[in-house]
Amino acid sequence: SWTGRVDRLDVDGWRQLLTSSVPRGSTGGGSVAQWIDQNFGSRISGDLEVDTLEVPGVASAAADLEMRFTESQWIVSVQGSSIRGEILLPVDKQSGRSIVVDLEHLYLVADDPELEADPISAPSQSDPREVTPLTLLVRSLYWGDLVLGTARLETHATNEGWEIELVDIDGPDLRLQARGDWSQVSEELSRSRMQGRLSSRNFNRLIRATGYQAGLQAGQATVDFDLAWPGALLDFSLLRLNGSLDFTLRSGNIPQASAGAGRLLGLVSFSALPRRLMLDFRDVFSSGFQFDTVDGRFSLAEGQATAERVEIASTAARINLTGTTDMIARTYDQSVVIEPVLGSTLPVIGGLAGGPVGAAAGFLLQSILGQPLKGVSQASYA
Repeated sequence: SWTGRVDRLDVDGWRQLLTSSVPRGSTGGGSVAQWIDQNFGSRISGDLEVDTLEVPGVASAAADLEMRFTESQWIVSVQGSSIRGEILLPVDKQSGRSIVVDLEHLYLVADDPELEADPISAPSQSDPREVTPLTLLVRSLYWGDLVLGTARLETHATNEGWEIELVDIDGPDLRLQARGDWSQVSEELSRSRMQGRLSSRNFNRLIRATGYQAGLQAGQATVDFDLAWPGALLDFSLLRLNGSLDFTLRSGNIPQASAGAGRLLGLVSFSALPRRLMLDFRDVFSSGFQFDTVDGRFSLAEGQATAERVEIASTAARINLTGTTDMIARTYDQSVVIEPVLGSTLPVIGGLAGGPVGAAAGFLLQSILGQPLKGVSQASYA
């Protein structure tokens, strides 16, 4: 038994050490953790005060650890501001036992959307066949300022890696249900895949909490997804995704244009492109363009997002968008068609048109600027 205090503890570093092979010539074999089990057994226990506990994806903070080793597994009790609960870590992966994580609360780190301009790092080289499956229950899960609620994750081992049987997050502003896998697809590369549905009862609050400024107001949102990306689950990145997104927003408002067509130049700001993709056009409109639904489908592949269909339906107009966005180069080529409820169709085709709301801008300007586009069958924005 021992007690102590350290300035910093890197949990992932210790995991790699404990799962590594013992040096040649050591008594026994297998991993370092198995060697400890063989030579010390249940004689290991201790308490450790940590000034900075570092866990991948978790907010770093001080924590008190109580650890004991019994029946070929570590039992770790964690008491900290970012993580609190108990973790069971089996020593022998071949035992068939999973890592069991039972937490009262967990605070995850939310990336700043403004940092998406930085180059993304290479995906993890971890082999899922060598990683012990995980069963997780978190009663209060947080991601940045967003209260995610209760979270459950259940996985089991397969010949290729992990099958993710269940992901279930239920909170005040969202519900996420999904399943998938993490598999080794070549000698050097693994792949993660998830299929499921995300629904939100308060779209605006959800988007604000993620760090984006949506500008578009909607009461409800539903997203069905089938996505894959190279690497482990934590390697998830918009720029790595392959797959599809089907989404519906209901009963909302797109802010309306103030006088002055020059304001449309705000639609081509490359620095604001990530917000544009989230339908943030506050700097173009000033009061409301009501819509009943925004319904669409995007295909994602190698940093390219193709709008197979995006339709905004309102009592004023029906707006349809197709086109491609290069999320890496931050350029986009979209075709937008507006069908006013009364009047002729107005196609708007622009290599740098500002997404679906660029079409709304064209329609609204006809009224705001005294019918300046009357009789025009096609307009371009660049």
